[in-house]
Amino acid sequence: MIELTERQREILQWIVGYIQINWRAPTMQEIADQFGVKASSAYAIVRALRKKGYLAGGDGTARSLAPINLAETSAACIDKNLLRLAQSSPSIRTVKGFDGTIRVALKHGGAGRALFTVEVRGDAMIEAGIFDGDTLIVSQQDKADDGDVVVASVGFDVMIRVVHYDDSGKVLLMGENKNLETITVALDDLIIYGKVVAVYRDID
Repeated sequence: MIELTERQREILQWIVGYIQINWRAPTMQEIADQFGVKASSAYAIVRALRKKGYLAGGDGTARSLAPINLAETSAACIDKNLLRLAQSSPSIRTVKGFDGTIRVALKHGGAGRALFTVEVRGDAMIEAGIFDGDTLIVSQQDKADDGDVVVASVGFDVMIRVVHYDDSGKVLLMGENKNLETITVALDDLIIYGKVVAVYRDID
């Protein structure tokens, strides 16, 4: 599919998240209200998304927006930097509790965000009940509250950690494993890709 602008990706991400939660499409006015633009501006971006092959043309009714392929459209919403990093960092597979596998989550609610899944490798979060082989449902977002479990990166290392903020402006990335050291970074050096909202595992 054709590459999106950042604004187009942001709006497509919200549309996909809305459909995932509500099982129906937003109206053009709801899109405009969400992003603080005129309905005509929202329509122009939606028209561009249709031309690029992400949304079907619709039948002219209020809730006729539909992804042409929900899986491919959702995948287009996932942060491309995370995808590139997941493919290139050896530490993802061996150290940080994240094996670099990113898939689209289609049937889980989130706060109007695109959702993706990651497969856990390692024991970084075992004391939080997250084990090797588990699948995490992640709500894509670039901010997190104190105590959230996040998929984040520092430099070229992607990891699953609990995020805490201290009074000095530093961020503490803490594993749920007594054998792991806490990572302390400046806020500007931390990239958050999403908040973990659910854990799934197969039971044999």
